[in-house]
Amino acid sequence: MFETGGAHDSKGIVASGRFGRSHRGEEFAVLLPHTPLEGAMTVAERIRRAVAGARLPHDKSTVAAHVTVSMGIVSSNADIPLADFVARADQALYRAKKEGRNRAELYVSSPNLIEIDRKSA
Repeated sequence: MFETGGAHDSKGIVASGRFGRSHRGEEFAVLLPHTPLEGAMTVAERIRRAVAGARLPHDKSTVAAHVTVSMGIVSSNADIPLADFVARADQALYRAKKEGRNRAELYVSSPNLIEIDRKSA
């Protein structure tokens, strides 16, 4: 899951065979089937840098002058219900927002999250 600080066009950011889709308002889900965790983190960083590099004005924000992206990354080899998968991504997303935004946080199977610090480009 990732959330932008405002609307933008993300065409061309996600490679063929991978899926990006609006999830809830300003939240989007990017599915990367058969992608190792390292690859997912690389894609997340590319998305974050592309949005940061666009320097899209965010006049109504009290947090940042430009649109940013906060992401929650979840990976699983287990067959878990979709609702649980989304809940895990949401947990990581909200942690990313709490920890300063414009970053990705990884959800791992333990109750703890591992921080992936991806500060501005």
